[in-house]
Amino acid sequence: MPNFKDLFSSQSTKPVVGIDIGSYYIKYAESDMSSGHPALKSCSVARTPEGAVNSSGISKPEIVGQAVSRLLSDKKIQTKKISFSLPSSAVFIKKISVSQAALVNLETNIHFEASNYIPHRMDAISLDYYVLDSGSADVSVLLVAVKNDILTAYRKVFESVGLEPAIADVESFSLGNIIEYIHPEYKNEVVLVVDIGHRHTTLSIIDKGVYFSSGDVGVGGKTYSEALLENLKLPQDEIETIKMGLRDSGFDQEVFNSTIAECNERVSSDIIRQLEYITNGVSTSGPISKCIFTGGGSVTKGLSELLSSKLNNSLKINTESLSFDSLLAKENSSLSEEFKKNSSCLANVVSLSSRRFGDKVKKLNKKSS
Repeated sequence: MPNFKDLFSSQSTKPVVGIDIGSYYIKYAESDMSSGHPALKSCSVARTPEGAVNSSGISKPEIVGQAVSRLLSDKKIQTKKISFSLPSSAVFIKKISVSQAALVNLETNIHFEASNYIPHRMDAISLDYYVLDSGSADVSVLLVAVKNDILTAYRKVFESVGLEPAIADVESFSLGNIIEYIHPEYKNEVVLVVDIGHRHTTLSIIDKGVYFSSGDVGVGGKTYSEALLENLKLPQDEIETIKMGLRDSGFDQEVFNSTIAECNERVSSDIIRQLEYITNGVSTSGPISKCIFTGGGSVTKGLSELLSSKLNNSLKINTESLSFDSLLAKENSSLSEEFKKNSSCLANVVSLSSRRFGDKVKKLNKKSS
């Protein structure tokens, strides 16, 4: 079984299947990369078993493995190799500077360099690194570390159903990659990606196509579910049906609307505070000019509009929701309907399905090329 570094930088051109295990949904996707641009061939979504995934990752590997098996049961996948992502909240990411002299032996000395920054025992983590910019006296290096037990849980899931985890990504990196495919015109801009998931929201800043920084805030779809559960006094499964807009009667519409509005205010305020925190004291190459919303929570009634208003009024940032029209294989009309139904939560898994071995190193090193 490859280690964490191997998962990021193995060399092969063979395709992989993307699998994204979230706390609310498990997603699968396959893409054709023969043109150098992802064309989505197949995708599917299923609910994650309750309590099987938490903010740090997978807590019940066997149950999640069974869910993955059911999701793929009717898919005629051509490979057992899969690409998956780790939640940004479960991964330690740190930019450091080393001298040109230290760069020569960095492969050998990386654990020593990392021990100055990573708040865990080095034998308890798996570590990778990338040189972002080697053109100056001080070299910018991105450290990526994950606890071994978190990585092991993902391995157990996939190996239990006969799959081979071949590429590991980090959620915030993965979202940056898909933005690059969909919006190549943004490659010279500073872009904020707001991914509103179930348990948490991830904010990622992409500076001229290269990861700059990210941060998580503990609000998302669950914030709405818990508030609606308390205010509407209905069973959990009914709450989820109402929240997704699949039911429009049999509940107090006024209470529902006021609860959604209150949650929108809380979620948007927390996101703005987190943005202020991750940008405090750091300098991008220019101001953030674009903000892109994605994630299942981004389609909550009124949330993107409120966030757009706050970001535009305070920071003059233009906002939009991520559109995947350019990625759909045109000959597959049935996929188009399936994809449109679930597109808000598929950004990460589509990016994972576009991965090929060795491409991460090329992407992260493009500033110095």
